[in-house]
Amino acid sequence: MKHNNQQHTGSRVLLGIADIELQKTIRETLEIQDYEVLVADNARDAVRTLRTHAPKVVILEVALPFHQGNFEYDGIDPLEVITDVDPFLPVMLLAPENVTIDHASALMADMIVRIPVPKDELLENLETLLSETLRQRSLRKSAQLAILQ
Repeated sequence: MKHNNQQHTGSRVLLGIADIELQKTIRETLEIQDYEVLVADNARDAVRTLRTHAPKVVILEVALPFHQGNFEYDGIDPLEVITDVDPFLPVMLLAPENVTIDHASALMADMIVRIPVPKDELLENLETLLSETLRQRSLRKSAQLAILQ
């Protein structure tokens, strides 16, 4: 069933999600709505995809690992790396209810969504990110940060 407020069909969305079931569910939800979905299961691939395919928005799992071959880098924040590549690209950060989001991540993410998230809510949040001007996004983030404090 198509989401009624779909204005950005065909928009390219990058999923940076390591959890295969979550990745599959979100990918299918977006593809049914005619989004072009790019998938990366680690931050290194997400950055590579970001640089080569220019998505309109990134949906990033908070625990996305940053792999280099068989070696996983400790202390590298995928959200920070992605926002370094394109600081104006909207990023939706997915986090389980029981995970505390640090202040730096809250500042970098444009939207924090707790998982599991209902499909309609995911689509509404995505549409919000795709529709907002940079100013609108900044104002919404300011209100979001006030709630976190």
